[in-house]
Amino acid sequence: MREMKLILTALFALALVFPSAFAAGANQSGYYLDVRAAHNACRIDFTTGVIDNVVAKIPNTTSTFSPFSEKLKVDKAKLFEFASAKDKDGFNGFVVGALKTDMQDAASALKSERKKYREYGSKPTDISALREDFQSSRGVFSDCESSAVLKLGQARIAQYGADVANWQSSADKLKEKNLSTAEMQNVIDGAKSGIIAPIQSALDSGNSAELQSALRKYCLGDSCSDRNGAGISNYHGFAKINAARLQAVLNKLLTLDPQNAQLISAQTSLDNVQSILSVVGEGKYAGSQQQDIWNGLKAAKQSVQDYLKTKKGASGQ
Repeated sequence: MREMKLILTALFALALVFPSAFAAGANQSGYYLDVRAAHNACRIDFTTGVIDNVVAKIPNTTSTFSPFSEKLKVDKAKLFEFASAKDKDGFNGFVVGALKTDMQDAASALKSERKKYREYGSKPTDISALREDFQSSRGVFSDCESSAVLKLGQARIAQYGADVANWQSSADKLKEKNLSTAEMQNVIDGAKSGIIAPIQSALDSGNSAELQSALRKYCLGDSCSDRNGAGISNYHGFAKINAARLQAVLNKLLTLDPQNAQLISAQTSLDNVQSILSVVGEGKYAGSQQQDIWNGLKAAKQSVQDYLKTKKGASGQ
């Protein structure tokens, strides 16, 4: 009876283990696409605004600059289309691909052609007016950027909070089934103190530059990249919480059958996952590390499931 009860408890616990959640959550940039679109739109609007001002003041630049402006305006519309469709992969690919290239091309054109304005027939008064327009555009961009970063911070906190709340819910359910959830709780508490708290602190400061720095540095999954050498803190929480869930189940089963080959195999898989996480630390996954972790979680779960099927079949259930 005790053995069967333990098997049923383990089956219930396994139902809460979804390694696919790790894969889905590994890149947090898939969340809040509408807010991210608005953030990118600030930069697009600033660039197109500068171009349009130049064309208005120096009409002879129309054929040179207008194609860049028109292309970016189309890009902006596409960005919001991806966001509206909740197409995470399409959105991310577009931002780092076509949009990045088009923004760089427009900036390069503005820089290279600026010295040729007199050749286009500009007057000193035109140049002076363009400087004023540029300063005005910068002010609008600054306000837009600050507002967008604030909304991005709020969205990030809301999403991370929801993720961690789900982790806590599953931990509580496992604890009700008399499984030890100490490691799961450590993962949850670490996410709150190490990732959510510093972002919340930056958000509370009201300083958009501080908040943007925090958003670039602290990530619940693996989406932070160290672009300027300032350091990052990728928590890899989705991998950690799934490993902790599986370990809670496995620890319970090992009290019943400590020498079972399938359970030992599951433990080996989890040990390998933890070894990779230890190597990665707070950095970004490299090479096959992310896939190796994913495969290790799936292998551990499968080994436990195979064991439970065998035991359940032997009991005649």
